[in-house]
Amino acid sequence: MRAITLVNDKGGVGKTTVCYGLASILAYLSNKGVPSYKRKKVLMIDMDHQSALSKLCLGEGYYEIDQKKQTIMRLFYDPAYSGREVILPTKQDYLEIVPASRMLSATDVMSKDFSYDILKNYLSQLEEEYEYVIIDNHPDYALNTRISLYTADYVILPVVPEILAITGIKEILEVLDSLEEVIGKKINVIGTFANKVDERLNVHKNNLKSLKGSLKDNFFDNFIHESAVIKSALEEGKTIIEIYKANRSYREFKKLAEECIERIEKHEKSSEKEGVRWWLIIILHKNIMKKK
Repeated sequence: MRAITLVNDKGGVGKTTVCYGLASILAYLSNKGVPSYKRKKVLMIDMDHQSALSKLCLGEGYYEIDQKKQTIMRLFYDPAYSGREVILPTKQDYLEIVPASRMLSATDVMSKDFSYDILKNYLSQLEEEYEYVIIDNHPDYALNTRISLYTADYVILPVVPEILAITGIKEILEVLDSLEEVIGKKINVIGTFANKVDERLNVHKNNLKSLKGSLKDNFFDNFIHESAVIKSALEEGKTIIEIYKANRSYREFKKLAEECIERIEKHEKSSEKEGVRWWLIIILHKNIMKKK
């Protein structure tokens, strides 16, 4: 299982739509041509109290689900919770969601002291069932986002290539560096990608070049264009696969998902090599000490 979260403290960058699109494509790609007995699912987790991802996936039924407390809040009410009632199906095969609750806005002021590992502990029992976990967040660094950062193996930063985009990303990276000490965990940012791109605008074209020049290999090669088709189709309750297969957006999300997988695998190989290097250093040191 690989857990990925999208973070940006600026609203309007399209995190929720990208979470849905990325999760949908990963669920499709991960099971394409795979025997049914080997297939694994993708799980979306909505950690944003505005619940946009949950509403996209569950429609009007979301409000009844929230009233029944069949949401991520179960973990906050009972950190030892291990049930499956909060995991709900979507219209797409192999794609499921743990919905958000409006009560997530109160977790910072609730009387309990929450551990950052409550979500990670819950997911540990699902290792064999899910290939990927995609976590959506509110645009802030409050408790819920910090729990997401602690849970995630990898972090992706979406950005709209507008004025001050580079400054904004650098500030986010500085905040994430400082949060590592707060949550007690290394935050692995595998890159920044551009979303809602409109190449008819000179400011977007120029800022795409500037972002690539500034972030270099930390900037995704692939990006997502602004698309009215996505907005209208999602409002009609269509699944991401139904929307995208017929147009450019599907191809863009597919390329983004493939690049995301490549970046994760590259990071894992690098970490593995580093682990082997340290293991050899330790063995060498022990041998030297024995000789002494």
